[in-house]
Amino acid sequence: MKSTYFRKTVVLFLLLVPVLFLSGCEKQIFQDKTAKYRLKAIDDDELKTDVYYVKDGTKFYEVHDLARSASSKDLDATKCVWAGKDETLLPSYYENELLARAGKKIDKEALTLERYKDCGFSIALHGAKFEDGYISFQATSATVKGTSAREAFETDKSDNILIETINGVPVNETMLNEAGIITGMEKDAEYEITYYAGTYYGTATVTADTHFFQSYEIYSLNDIEITKNGYVSIRLPDDLECGYYDIAGQGFFKYYNFKKSDGDTAGIDYNIPFYETEEDQIMAYSQQFVFHLDYATKNMSVKATFDPNTVTNVSGRVTMLLTTPDGRQMKVETEKDTGEILCDMEESMPGEWLVNLTPQSMTVMDVQIVSNEEDAEATKEVYNLNFDKDMTGVVFTLKYEGSGKVTAQITDESGKSCEMVKKSGSYNDVVQIMEYNFAYLPAGEYQINVYHYPDTRILEADYYLSEDVKDVDIITVEE
Repeated sequence: MKSTYFRKTVVLFLLLVPVLFLSGCEKQIFQDKTAKYRLKAIDDDELKTDVYYVKDGTKFYEVHDLARSASSKDLDATKCVWAGKDETLLPSYYENELLARAGKKIDKEALTLERYKDCGFSIALHGAKFEDGYISFQATSATVKGTSAREAFETDKSDNILIETINGVPVNETMLNEAGIITGMEKDAEYEITYYAGTYYGTATVTADTHFFQSYEIYSLNDIEITKNGYVSIRLPDDLECGYYDIAGQGFFKYYNFKKSDGDTAGIDYNIPFYETEEDQIMAYSQQFVFHLDYATKNMSVKATFDPNTVTNVSGRVTMLLTTPDGRQMKVETEKDTGEILCDMEESMPGEWLVNLTPQSMTVMDVQIVSNEEDAEATKEVYNLNFDKDMTGVVFTLKYEGSGKVTAQITDESGKSCEMVKKSGSYNDVVQIMEYNFAYLPAGEYQINVYHYPDTRILEADYYLSEDVKDVDIITVEE
């Protein structure tokens, strides 16, 4: 009996030991509240499906999606994002590194890369407007939860807030940017604000505790390659400026246009523009249409119709950029509710015209070129030249009399055209000459389309061989 009792005692003791051990461990658990704001590095075999990562050496860091004022993926200066403590979760992309994405299928379609301007710190207010001498906004929808601004302005008196003064200075329109953010504030500085909540007058001390970024530029990424490491690699253009970027609307990262070991990130200007003009931006990222005018016209209109329901940018505006054959540009805008946009010209010229429409994501149903009145004085003449073999040093020439305006385009069998240029000086006292020089000309049929007015007369359209290269033999290498 004694031995049996001993065995039971031992078993009971062994069962109690793990309980006591675990109980002791529970007292040693500490919660690190800062851990959720630290970047986590993972290996390539840990990549999640359809998530974008920044590769840094052999490690990968997930892009971080900041809070947004709007979900639209179109460029719009009224759109913004903001960061608080989570700004530390933005990974850094250095030159010679890449973005990575793993997926269940191979997808090499072009991606949208949107850049955001660094607006600095401000009170947590966005989408505000300057109206009747006040900064106006709705407290619950225009302030960020958990911030000093939300605490100050969210009252049971009224959701309609009108800011009167900041630090004793009456507010004005220049204090707001296009995204409705108050600019010029210092990080974590406190500001004394007087305001109205409905008809109730109040004062508040509000801290500039939120870092804002504003929709700035947009690009299309095409450098996408499949790797043998379980992901596709996406590289940014070599000439991209330092800044804050959103990849495919999925998350943000900071980009530095130098190697990690070569530069200092302190004092960097994140807002150096990539595009010189707004027109350059539209040309780079928009829907483009091309048309060709065969004759000069008056009162020409370019009309595009679109589905208003597909215009999802915050401003609700549609833009058309019209580029003439000689490079001149005209820009017009309209509200999306109209469903159409027009660009009118009193006079036009023959040649290739470009029509660019934004936002890129909208559905364009039709683009029409309407020549309201054909210029009766304009005349078109066509000359055909055939070449039965490839040639070098071919110079097309056009001779005409008169000092009036003449335009001429050379078109090959594929429809590609080249504009002939007036030669300086003159053939004699009255004859003018236009030329176009082909260093190499494939065999085929070429058409010269000439447009002129009654004050000029076309004499001849022909060609000659340049003295420098006419004796050069063309050698065809066959594999």
